[in-house]
Amino acid sequence: MPDKTSILHLTPHLNGGLGKVLLLQAECSQTNHHICLFEKSISDYKFFNTEIICKIFDLNDNTHALLSAYDVVQVEYWNHPLIYELLLRGTLDNVNCLVGCAHIQGDKAPQLISKGAIKYVDRMLITGQWLTKSLSDDDLLKKIEFVRYPIEIKKFSKSNHLNLQASKSRLTACYVGTVSYSKLSREFFSIIESCYSYIDFIIVGDPDDEIIADSRARSSNLSFIGKTDDVIPYLSVSDLFFYPLRKGHYGTGELALVEAMSFSLPIVAFDNEAESSLIINNQTGILCSTLSEFISALSSLAANKALRERLGMTAREYIESNYSHEAFEIFAKSFYENIYSTSARTKYSVFMKEELQSLSIGAKCFIQSLEGMDDTCHHVMQSMIRVMNNSDSYYDRKSIAVFFRDYPEYRYKSKGGFFHYLYCFPGDRSLNMLSNYASGLHE
Repeated sequence: MPDKTSILHLTPHLNGGLGKVLLLQAECSQTNHHICLFEKSISDYKFFNTEIICKIFDLNDNTHALLSAYDVVQVEYWNHPLIYELLLRGTLDNVNCLVGCAHIQGDKAPQLISKGAIKYVDRMLITGQWLTKSLSDDDLLKKIEFVRYPIEIKKFSKSNHLNLQASKSRLTACYVGTVSYSKLSREFFSIIESCYSYIDFIIVGDPDDEIIADSRARSSNLSFIGKTDDVIPYLSVSDLFFYPLRKGHYGTGELALVEAMSFSLPIVAFDNEAESSLIINNQTGILCSTLSEFISALSSLAANKALRERLGMTAREYIESNYSHEAFEIFAKSFYENIYSTSARTKYSVFMKEELQSLSIGAKCFIQSLEGMDDTCHHVMQSMIRVMNNSDSYYDRKSIAVFFRDYPEYRYKSKGGFFHYLYCFPGDRSLNMLSNYASGLHE
């Protein structure tokens, strides 16, 4: 490896926490990071004027030359349709060194990372420990290493923004993140309504249609800010941070939570795996198991300024100790400078390869994303394949309808849901054969 390792990050876009993490890593690292996008969105254009080289990635004849110019190609992994297209087309087969980085838990539908994907890469970085718990293959476990990405700790310091804290008669609670039930608890509005007599709520993020519809049916002190690149003004005027994510959500590093903790805000969250890995209960925040516990915690914090200050201070200290640039650079230097290609790397092993021969590329990608499902779902995958091959079997149609009923996450238009795949492959004949089942029209 040269003195300055060159790394190309392949990512669909630079939205949300992932974009912040990659851009900060590229700007601050001693290694040579470039970012390559293969799904262009309007919000990404603002990054093209930075010193970081951003390209639009197309699957064409020039792809090999682009990829082979880098010492390391790192695929930012989550259940995204275009990532599976890269694997299926063999686009990454001949890169010098291939790293995957999982920004999801990887063991919960629909955000699954298949064993085939892990086998394919030389090394796998993970931002949460849960994927290792679901693996029993020692060869796969040896490839995996845990990473904490840094944040701009000095920027996210309440002491730098005290002038924004105006005297007020009511407390303010802030939420930053995905404003969709794909990640939020269905108790989201119940929590707000239970506390709105003494707390105002700020929601930072783009609400989806379902959230907007629910909010219109409620009456509460709630402000939707929408998507923003700068959350500091909203953290600055907040007294606490509430983070009611649903059980089994796909998140891992939870950058929004890390930033709020760095801002010395007391946290209330459910005791999901990701939140429990960041929060020490009653020390750096409050973890809750039930709706009533969550509401009680907010009430306790609202009534006790000393408790808010104590939790906020210890949260800040935890972030300073674990999320500094210096700590990350020590890790990154060791990891990237000592990584070498697996000489015996094989091509991606296609899940259900023989059964998929007659299907189009979008459908093949969707079936790959199901590899990590429970074995009891294998018969449903067979039914899907038969229906996409024009089967009119009642058993197949019923099995598929039950699947989408039992796994409503697969109906989402993003986050690895079926309609995310249909969005990326709108003309895919095979996927369109399943669309009515995913819509619930055949229940």
